[in-house]
Amino acid sequence: MLIVSNKWLLPLAVVSTLLMSSDDFLQQGFSKAANQAELEWNFVLVMVIFNLCLWTINSRWVSNTVITMFMVFSFVQIGNIAYFGQPLNPADLANLFNDLGEVWQTGSASLATNWRVPLFTFIPFVALYYLHNRRGFDINHRWRMVCLVLIIAILASKPYRASYRSMAFFMPGPTRSSLHNSLNAWSYFAMHISDTDRVLDAGRVPLETITYRNSQTTHVWLVIADSLRADRMSTFGYSRDTTPHLRGRVDSGQMLAKPGIAAGVSTIVTLSHMINQVDHPARQKMLSNHHANIYRHAKAQGYQTLWLSSQESKLLSFLGTNYIDAITTNEDAPLLFAQKGDLGMIDIVEHQNWQPPSFAVINLRTVHSPYASNYSGLMDNPPWPDGRDLDHEQRENNAYDNALVLLDQAIESIIQTFEALPGEGYLVFTGDHGQFLGEDQRWGHNQLTPEVVNVPVMVMAKHAPEGALDEIVQQQWVSHLEMMHWLSGKMGIDISGVDRDPELHFVKGSKLLGDNQIMAVRETDNGLQYGAVMLISQWLDKGED
Repeated sequence: MLIVSNKWLLPLAVVSTLLMSSDDFLQQGFSKAANQAELEWNFVLVMVIFNLCLWTINSRWVSNTVITMFMVFSFVQIGNIAYFGQPLNPADLANLFNDLGEVWQTGSASLATNWRVPLFTFIPFVALYYLHNRRGFDINHRWRMVCLVLIIAILASKPYRASYRSMAFFMPGPTRSSLHNSLNAWSYFAMHISDTDRVLDAGRVPLETITYRNSQTTHVWLVIADSLRADRMSTFGYSRDTTPHLRGRVDSGQMLAKPGIAAGVSTIVTLSHMINQVDHPARQKMLSNHHANIYRHAKAQGYQTLWLSSQESKLLSFLGTNYIDAITTNEDAPLLFAQKGDLGMIDIVEHQNWQPPSFAVINLRTVHSPYASNYSGLMDNPPWPDGRDLDHEQRENNAYDNALVLLDQAIESIIQTFEALPGEGYLVFTGDHGQFLGEDQRWGHNQLTPEVVNVPVMVMAKHAPEGALDEIVQQQWVSHLEMMHWLSGKMGIDISGVDRDPELHFVKGSKLLGDNQIMAVRETDNGLQYGAVMLISQWLDKGED
């Protein structure tokens, strides 16, 4: 090994970081795979520090072990993107190890098409092997021990968090680097080898039939606010005027307001089930095969497809990013969202190139906890006090209502941009799930209860034929699935072929995959009837009543 000057430590750490990140860019440059990774500067900084430590300890066996581990991560991840068009998640790893024979057959059969995939991994990591085995530094023992401790701490941090957090925190973000996504997936899998969620599939239930027809609709927008409760909106009769703009539009007949039924009790569950229009609690393969994915079919119908979100890219898991033309997340405009919160989305929406026809999902988080931080510095005089002199429950409730006022302003600006576009169009505004606000001393969501299940559904049309909203008008409650089927129909995408009780709906628990909890919600003349919370397996054993 050639001992070189310590002045080369930082340059070699930077080069090593670039090599560890280059598999994404090689795949993007030399294949058609839907790899959407971008440089994440915070992750790059961590990896520069990590590689600086790796060079400082000057140990071949440590370096070669880490490089081998990262190379395996890269090979599996890049291969998954090449074949499935999306980064892998912890459940994919469980399925991989349980179906190794099938994975090997599939990989062998697709090698002729994806023969470059191994090169995207081997070229940069062979270069890393060469550098670490041919170059070294003369560093004193104390610094070597400090760096060894740092390496162990960095590598152990994610598995430690995986020991007490749910899988939702470790889902991949399509715009994150493959190494970042791999560290998340493998960390969760390593801590839950025996119980990692597996995909359930109700194979005996027939798939819906999807057909296309011509549509005159030029723009369809779905606006989803995180943690939105209908009963806290003045639009739905709340005593405080938290949504004056939306209430005014409903009062003037410009919008319809209906009570809604959420698809799930967490953001990632609701979004994945809405976008994929999952019609059966146990049909989780629809999340990845995208049989009824609205982005997929909108794109097939010639629509420009967009995902605009003030939240992290991990929410894109299972949404079918290879069918989305334009993606903007918090990682793409961190300074804008840090300064302006969801008001920054107004700028993003206004400056989009809205070429007709378009289908867009706009995801906001103004009323997500912590509420006050979402409007701090953006409202000169919040309508209701939120000072520390108030007790916790009153302060948090006032903060939630203040955040709603800001959300109402943002939605109004988005609607105005939508109205200015030419042609027939439809906009739906809803919440992904509700929120506890101190009821029985409970806060947050992730529980199958009415406070979390009940969401608003608001609909408007522009330049539309008479009776365009009749289907929504006639309904007393609108479930997320019904809403998505209706929006699909407006784009000429007809979903049929499966008999479904129109009064019965299923809300999913906080787990994305596996034997999740579900709750049946039935519409009756006396209101919504909430069934018992049970596991999907229990529901299937009972005969799907």
